[in-house]
Amino acid sequence: MQDLHNHTIYSDGDNTIAEIYDNAKKYGVDQIGISDHYHKIKDFDAYLQELSNYNVRKSVEIKAAHVVQKRVDIEWCNKNLDYVILEDFFDPARIPTVAGNFAVPVIIAHPLPDIINYIAGMGIMYEINLAVPLPERQPLEELVKNKIKVTVGSDIHNLLYYNPHLVKMANDLMIAINAGYVPTWYSA
Repeated sequence: MQDLHNHTIYSDGDNTIAEIYDNAKKYGVDQIGISDHYHKIKDFDAYLQELSNYNVRKSVEIKAAHVVQKRVDIEWCNKNLDYVILEDFFDPARIPTVAGNFAVPVIIAHPLPDIINYIAGMGIMYEINLAVPLPERQPLEELVKNKIKVTVGSDIHNLLYYNPHLVKMANDLMIAINAGYVPTWYSA
């Protein structure tokens, strides 16, 4: 199972990296991603150093506008991270341009269904984000049709709200979509 979108005390989360890691392991999550908010991390060296103490994928969540405004060190991201999560696309037509700055894989957080046409064929991944309502069936069928890879992210900021059953269900959904179908049991 995967959960590639977790926040810690390095940005606006309430838990440490160790607590997020231990919780994920407790519930059988073997692909763990830590993705603190780029604009809230105060010490990038300490962040990377602590992440290297755990078997986690290194990431940050970045506001699209910050990339456009050149408030993100793209070179640092490409050198140090396993992937980036981009958020807040008020103009989905800008997704290819913003995402094109990165050499590492890109995941779109909190995606709205209207982004699908903009990311088709780009290698950009669509996140099943568990902090927002799950998508309707029709957009998921569009993801399958366009062969867009899907990831799962709890987007957790406090482990009190972690729902392991929802993470498992989202992973089952992700596996099906990435295999080319929306399961018959799914309805949002």
